[in-house]
Amino acid sequence: MFEKLIWISTYMLVGTAKDCSSVGQAGNEHKQLVEDVITELIAAVSAKEGISFTSGAIERLAAYTDVVADFPCGVKEFEWRNQVGYLSCHLISSFFFSFSCIIFFLIISETSTSTISGMRLAPSTTGC
Repeated sequence: MFEKLIWISTYMLVGTAKDCSSVGQAGNEHKQLVEDVITELIAAVSAKEGISFTSGAIERLAAYTDVVADFPCGVKEFEWRNQVGYLSCHLISSFFFSFSCIIFFLIISETSTSTISGMRLAPSTTGC
Protein backbone atom coordinates (compact mmCIF):
# COMPACT_ATOMS: atom_id res chain seq x y z
CA MET A 1 0.00 0.00 0.00
CA PHE A 2 2.80 2.42 0.82
CA GLU A 3 4.36 1.93 -2.61
CA LYS A 4 1.08 2.96 -4.26
CA LEU A 5 0.90 6.10 -2.10
CA ILE A 6 4.55 6.86 -2.85
CA TRP A 7 3.81 6.46 -6.56
CA ILE A 8 0.88 8.87 -6.36
CA SER A 9 2.80 11.34 -4.20
CA THR A 10 5.81 11.30 -6.50
CA TYR A 11 4.50 11.14 -10.05
CA MET A 12 1.53 13.43 -9.51
CA LEU A 13 3.57 16.00 -7.61
CA VAL A 14 6.55 16.02 -9.99
CA GLY A 15 4.24 16.05 -13.00
CA THR A 16 2.21 18.95 -11.67
CA ALA A 17 5.25 20.96 -10.60
CA LYS A 18 6.92 20.45 -13.98
CA ASP A 19 3.76 21.09 -16.05
CA CYS A 20 3.59 17.55 -17.42
CA SER A 21 0.38 16.41 -19.03
CA SER A 22 0.76 12.79 -17.89
CA VAL A 23 2.61 10.59 -15.43
CA GLY A 24 4.47 9.04 -18.36
CA GLN A 25 5.80 12.44 -19.34
CA ALA A 26 6.83 13.13 -15.73
CA GLY A 27 8.67 9.81 -15.56
CA ASN A 28 10.39 10.24 -18.91
CA GLU A 29 11.35 13.90 -18.74
CA HIS A 30 12.14 14.07 -15.02
CA LYS A 31 13.41 10.57 -14.31
CA GLN A 32 16.18 11.56 -11.90
CA LEU A 33 13.91 13.88 -9.94
CA VAL A 34 11.26 11.15 -9.71
CA GLU A 35 13.85 8.66 -8.47
CA ASP A 36 15.21 11.14 -5.92
CA VAL A 37 11.74 11.81 -4.51
CA ILE A 38 10.91 8.09 -4.36
CA THR A 39 14.17 7.45 -2.51
CA GLU A 40 13.36 10.21 0.01
CA LEU A 41 9.83 8.97 0.58
CA ILE A 42 10.88 5.34 0.98
CA ALA A 43 13.44 6.37 3.59
CA ALA A 44 10.95 8.59 5.44
CA VAL A 45 8.10 6.08 5.42
CA SER A 46 10.47 3.28 6.45
CA ALA A 47 11.73 5.30 9.40
CA LYS A 48 8.30 6.54 10.47
CA GLU A 49 6.47 3.22 10.11
CA GLY A 50 9.33 0.93 11.12
CA ILE A 51 9.07 -1.06 7.90
CA SER A 52 11.41 -1.93 5.08
CA PHE A 53 10.73 -2.01 1.37
CA THR A 54 11.97 -4.82 -0.82
CA SER A 55 14.62 -3.76 -3.30
CA GLY A 56 13.47 -2.64 -6.72
CA ALA A 57 10.75 -0.20 -5.62
CA ILE A 58 11.90 2.48 -8.06
CA GLU A 59 11.81 0.00 -10.92
CA ARG A 60 8.37 -1.36 -9.91
CA LEU A 61 6.93 2.15 -9.74
CA ALA A 62 8.45 3.05 -13.12
CA ALA A 63 7.00 -0.14 -14.63
CA TYR A 64 3.55 0.75 -13.29
CA THR A 65 3.94 4.22 -14.78
CA ASP A 66 4.62 2.66 -18.16
CA VAL A 67 1.27 0.84 -17.94
CA VAL A 68 -0.68 4.02 -17.08
CA ALA A 69 1.57 6.45 -18.96
CA ASP A 70 -1.29 8.60 -20.27
CA PHE A 71 -2.85 9.17 -16.85
CA PRO A 72 -3.04 12.95 -16.22
CA CYS A 73 -1.02 14.57 -13.44
CA GLY A 74 -2.67 16.52 -10.68
CA VAL A 75 -2.28 17.28 -7.00
CA LYS A 76 -5.70 16.75 -5.51
CA GLU A 77 -7.14 15.05 -2.48
CA PHE A 78 -3.86 15.88 -0.74
CA GLU A 79 -5.09 14.65 2.61
CA TRP A 80 -5.03 11.02 1.54
CA ARG A 81 -2.80 10.95 -1.52
CA ASN A 82 0.24 13.08 -0.71
CA GLN A 83 -0.12 13.36 3.03
CA VAL A 84 1.67 10.07 3.72
CA GLY A 85 4.83 11.49 2.17
CA TYR A 86 4.37 14.94 3.64
CA LEU A 87 3.73 13.73 7.18
CA SER A 88 6.43 11.06 7.08
CA CYS A 89 9.00 13.52 5.79
CA HIS A 90 7.89 16.27 8.16
CA LEU A 91 7.93 14.04 11.24
CA ILE A 92 11.23 12.40 10.36
CA SER A 93 12.84 15.74 9.49
CA SER A 94 11.59 17.27 12.73
CA PHE A 95 12.65 14.28 14.81
CA PHE A 96 16.14 13.95 13.40
CA PHE A 97 16.61 17.68 12.70
CA SER A 98 17.64 16.85 9.18
CA PHE A 99 16.48 17.60 5.69
CA SER A 100 15.65 14.01 4.79
CA CYS A 101 12.97 15.05 2.27
CA ILE A 102 14.28 18.35 0.97
CA ILE A 103 13.43 17.59 -2.67
CA PHE A 104 9.86 16.54 -1.80
CA PHE A 105 9.31 19.76 0.18
CA LEU A 106 10.82 21.92 -2.57
CA ILE A 107 8.47 20.41 -5.13
CA ILE A 108 5.47 20.95 -2.85
CA SER A 109 6.44 24.61 -2.47
CA GLU A 110 6.86 24.87 -6.24
CA THR A 111 3.39 23.48 -6.89
CA SER A 112 0.95 26.36 -6.58
CA THR A 113 -2.05 24.02 -6.72
CA SER A 114 -1.14 22.02 -3.63
CA THR A 115 -3.13 22.44 -0.46
CA ILE A 116 -2.13 21.24 2.97
CA SER A 117 -4.77 21.43 5.70
CA GLY A 118 -6.52 24.26 3.89
CA MET A 119 -3.33 26.30 3.49
CA ARG A 120 -2.44 27.24 -0.08
CA LEU A 121 1.27 27.16 -0.78
CA ALA A 122 2.89 29.87 -2.83
CA PRO A 123 4.87 28.72 -5.88
CA SER A 124 8.62 28.81 -5.54
CA THR A 125 10.52 31.49 -7.39
CA THR A 126 13.76 29.53 -7.31
CA GLY A 127 12.62 26.22 -8.78
CA CYS A 128 14.05 22.97 -7.49
